[in-house]
Amino acid sequence: DTLVNLAQRFLNNPLQFHILGKANNIYVTTQIEPGTTLKIPTKNTKASSVAAHQGNSEQLPLKKDSISDSTASKAQKIYDRAKGYYDDEDYETVIAILAKPEVEKLNDHRIRDLLVLTYTRYANILAAKAELLEAQAVLEKAISMMPNNQDLRRQLIRIKGQRDIDGHMQTAVKLYQEGKTEKAYELFLKVLEMEPSNRQARQHVITIKSADIDNFYKVAMQHYRRQELQEAIELWDKVLFIDPNHELSKLYRARAVELQKRIEKL
Repeated sequence: DTLVNLAQRFLNNPLQFHILGKANNIYVTTQIEPGTTLKIPTKNTKASSVAAHQGNSEQLPLKKDSISDSTASKAQKIYDRAKGYYDDEDYETVIAILAKPEVEKLNDHRIRDLLVLTYTRYANILAAKAELLEAQAVLEKAISMMPNNQDLRRQLIRIKGQRDIDGHMQTAVKLYQEGKTEKAYELFLKVLEMEPSNRQARQHVITIKSADIDNFYKVAMQHYRRQELQEAIELWDKVLFIDPNHELSKLYRARAVELQKRIEKL
């Protein structure tokens, strides 16, 4: 579970996640394992220990930070305004409101946590639309605010990995269209190592294997019959690179190598 969900369950307000986070010294985006014991603050400010996903709690009033009343009031207004847009899932507007130097100077932990949570949600939306570079930039901003948050770092690694996959796919498709099937095949295989469920890469691999194996094998046999042994061997090597279990290529390649040795002894 997450602090947001637990705040909804125990405090009746998902945006009071910062209260739970502060009481338990954990980050807003951290996943809470079932059975974890959390401190749930109550109205009289005493914290009670409750196992995650169990029991009920009371509604908590928001606490003011230990700053001046005017600053606290300003922070509260900014927070409330941003919260309204967050509830409407208008994450761009939340970022526009909160990601300002003058807001950062307020040093309000609620604002910081809401902004980090917004960055996380917005990055997920960008990644889903394949706007990976933009998603990476958003997550890096979140990490700059919470550098020790391992969940954010793992999310960033996943997005960088997806960017690598997309880059390999674009290059492989271009090579394939240019007729450079061997290099394209290697890249498609690399994509499948990184993302085994990639259907486009798998389909290209099947297509290349089928077309190239037939073509390479036929041309190799033509060279073999003309006693152009080295050319034939090189083509069978290409077949075996694509399909190491191609029995006819292994058989005739071995014959060509043996014939080469006999000729060299003459």
